[in-house]
Amino acid sequence: MNREFGRNERRKLSDRTLQTLKPAAPGARYVIWDTTDNFRGFGVRVTDRGHATFIVMRRPKNAAKPVRYRLGDYPGLTLATARIEARKALDDLARGEHPRERVTRVRAEEGRRKAEEAARAKNTFGAVAEEFIRRYVYRRDPQRPDRVEMSSADLVAAGIRRDLISRWGDVPIADITGGDVLETLEEIATGKGKWRREDGSWAKRTEPAPGVARLTLGYARKVFAWAKARPKEFGLLKSPSLIWSERTFAPSSAPASRGSAS
Repeated sequence: MNREFGRNERRKLSDRTLQTLKPAAPGARYVIWDTTDNFRGFGVRVTDRGHATFIVMRRPKNAAKPVRYRLGDYPGLTLATARIEARKALDDLARGEHPRERVTRVRAEEGRRKAEEAARAKNTFGAVAEEFIRRYVYRRDPQRPDRVEMSSADLVAAGIRRDLISRWGDVPIADITGGDVLETLEEIATGKGKWRREDGSWAKRTEPAPGVARLTLGYARKVFAWAKARPKEFGLLKSPSLIWSERTFAPSSAPASRGSAS
């Protein structure tokens, strides 16, 4: 008697069938092959300790010998899920592909997707903009290392934090669109929406500030351009389309207390 298939049966697998499986004879195993329509080659293998494993077995296209492939153990893998996986595996074999190859490919693709998602989550606009502030806005003057090169650095940093980071701090920078930027600028220009004070509290805008909107557009352009120039570091391959002219917003003098990025 073949140890691997000490006793073979053919019947329709059900949850009740699986719940009442008996161990194989000592030193042997048996398989119950499912007779459900379109599942020929799918079954459950049972050991002498009562351990049940879903399997499929079919001769691949253009192959001389059949391939047996393990799907997973019952009850960790339910019958319903096992049938879904069996359908995929049987289709693989019918095409001449080993199911393991597909699983390896899918896992690799899933790993890449998760890595990309993790990178996107890490590279939020807030994190990237703070790096921009630290490395660009507050860059040191090569002639005077004790000083920052940009005289208006504090004002620029405050503007970026108040009008941009406060809005998109937790949003992956790659997810921000030109429409998002325009919406923010229009709120500033028309005096709508909210802005964040230096103490972190929020206040409603009370007056139109088209001059501030123009400055903020400049800040946004520089942050995105700076990040896009470092794709390996921040994963930004394409920046929002910020093609609006400063004349998009009504002419107005910027507040004397505001600086501009250089």
